[in-house]
Amino acid sequence: MSIANDSTIADIGTASFTAKVMLVYGPYAFSMVSLLMIWFSIVNPTLDRQKLDFTRNELILDKIREVQISQLEASRSIERAALLLESIIKRAEKP
Repeated sequence: MSIANDSTIADIGTASFTAKVMLVYGPYAFSMVSLLMIWFSIVNPTLDRQKLDFTRNELILDKIREVQISQLEASRSIERAALLLESIIKRAEKP
């Protein structure tokens, strides 16, 4: 569907090939250029920022995993110490 008025439609027969292409595909070209401008000015920078945030969050998660592993090792050591102390107390309580 074209936005041309009656005089442009009458002039199509005498117009050059470029003018015919512009008349038929002009709105589509405008739409594509507009879409690309929006993509490169708004969407692409946002995606780049999210990629950086994802990388930063991934580093934070790795550090949290390291802390979790060290806490697990510490809790196991404390549990072994508690069992050892419990056995010492039981031996000390025996007459």
